[in-house]
Amino acid sequence: MKRPVIAKREKLGEMLVRQGKITPEQMTEFLRIQKETSQPLGQVLVENEVLTKEELSYVLGEQLGIPHVWLRKGLVDPRIVDILPKDKALSYQVIPMFCVNNVLTLATADPHSIFVFDEVSKITKMPVLPVLSRAD
Repeated sequence: MKRPVIAKREKLGEMLVRQGKITPEQMTEFLRIQKETSQPLGQVLVENEVLTKEELSYVLGEQLGIPHVWLRKGLVDPRIVDILPKDKALSYQVIPMFCVNNVLTLATADPHSIFVFDEVSKITKMPVLPVLSRAD
């Protein structure tokens, strides 16, 4: 399955300034900290209590165009969970949720897991539609 061409996405800091979560001055300071510590910007923002981990997940999902779901009883099709071997699901930190039109919806806490999405697609022989969910 070919990946669609992705339009240039807005940077995380720009999104947060646009949304009014931080000021441009704060963003400059957080970028300075990021450069000094070599930490991802999201981690800097969480450590400085600008965002919770959950809020960061939402913002990253928005940035990447990946929807966010709350895993709850009834949302995961028990017939589809075993489509991916348990050891792979645990090591990849994903949960197969359901399949619609031969497309597997896969919950993950890491929106940057393109390698994982490709591997799961190879194993299941289905295209994967990622959705974000909390790691816990």
